[in-house]
Amino acid sequence: MPLRALLAAAIALPLALAAPALASDRPVTAGAGALVSFGPDFGAGSGRAWREGFATFEYRSDRRLWRGLRPIYGFAASGQGAVYGTVGLHGAFSLGPVEVTPHFSVGLFQDGRGGFDSRELLQFRSGIDAFLPVGRNAALGLGIYHVSNARITSRSANLDVVRLSLLWRL
Repeated sequence: MPLRALLAAAIALPLALAAPALASDRPVTAGAGALVSFGPDFGAGSGRAWREGFATFEYRSDRRLWRGLRPIYGFAASGQGAVYGTVGLHGAFSLGPVEVTPHFSVGLFQDGRGGFDSRELLQFRSGIDAFLPVGRNAALGLGIYHVSNARITSRSANLDVVRLSLLWRL
């Protein structure tokens, strides 16, 4: 198959899958959803670039708390044994067919390399994701999040994860 045909298929397939969702009056991010993602910690500003990948699971509630913000619950683990759990808030707004969801969470973290360390336990996660619908109840996303402890102690997670996501509306 020639390269031109492959490129045309690569463009046409996502658009065909997105067509039903684009016609929908309710964005995929509007309801409760489950998100699964994977991406590397690119270690911005440090010599640890691309040191490990993180698999993340999130539950995004449809319950509105304040000014359209909704609860978000997350858990992630890396291939090198780091784990964290978070609880926070996320919002959502549209830019044409793209749904953008900024989020902020407070969580518990352990890097898994040296046993339990209470100095690295409390961490904050902030990030943003952009989703493109690929069906009535699903969307593909690209996002970034940062996990650190705002210099409360010397043991910050200092993660900068770029991720690809799949979000299902429940």
